Amino acid sequence: MIWTIIAILSLIIALGLFVMAGFVPTTAKGKVDGKRVAIRGGVQYIAVILAAFGSMALFNEGNMRRYLTEENPAILKVMAQNMQGQEQRESSQKIKKYVAQNHDSMTKNAPIFGNVEGKKTVYMFCDYSCPYCKRVWGELQKVMDKDAEVRVVLKNFSIHGDLSDFPAQASIAARMQGHDKAGAFNKLLWTKVYMPKDMRGDNVAKDVKKNVLALAKEAGLDVKKLEADSESEVVMTELISVRQIAREFAIGGTPFLIVGEEAFPGAVPESEITKALKK
Repeated sequence: MIWTIIAILSLIIALGLFVMAGFVPTTAKGKVDGKRVAIRGGVQYIAVILAAFGSMALFNEGNMRRYLTEENPAILKVMAQNMQGQEQRESSQKIKKYVAQNHDSMTKNAPIFGNVEGKKTVYMFCDYSCPYCKRVWGELQKVMDKDAEVRVVLKNFSIHGDLSDFPAQASIAARMQGHDKAGAFNKLLWTKVYMPKDMRGDNVAKDVKKNVLALAKEAGLDVKKLEADSESEVVMTELISVRQIAREFAIGGTPFLIVGEEAFPGAVPESEITKALKK
């Protein structure tokens, strides 16, 4: 578009200069004036150059547009993929730097599973009501089963409102009763259905909370303490922190993994996670 504008302006200016050149007198006192002839010729020369430039710009843009949209549209896809790849690499570098500088704050209140003291860390931004998160958790479980040095730090990014708000709060609060019980509770949240039967009713949040607390009791947690802790400053601080990080790095959905030095948006298989942990 910008080249079209430049081309049209060039042609308009060229036409104006050519017309103006015609009004430049070439004589003075009845005699041909060499200087005036040179001025007229110079103006006309500039006009011709601008006209040629404008014509070439219009012609080239038309050909380029036709080449990209008709003859070889796949190049646009390649360009988009390259740009996306570049953006992802830049984002990964920023995230890597952030994690290195804020390791303690990112793990302080978050639920941690696997080897709590493990040397290999995976950060998982997730939502318990997200089906893709369930799938990725299954892949992460395989990784933890095979490598005793892996730990998963769960960053509860609640994005589905009533379906995920209380499960996120309860997951963080469960850590206050020990990693073992929190782990058992986390497993139930991923593997059992806590969704209410009536998803269109006015009591969705209430029903979700009731079902989640039932799972907490099954996991051996002190339900009354869990319910009270779910509204604590610790839990709210963690949830706010997760949202701040998500906003900082434009994490718009779940799942989103940070594995070693790489960021992985979307569902990631066990093989990719294992490969990233080895780097």
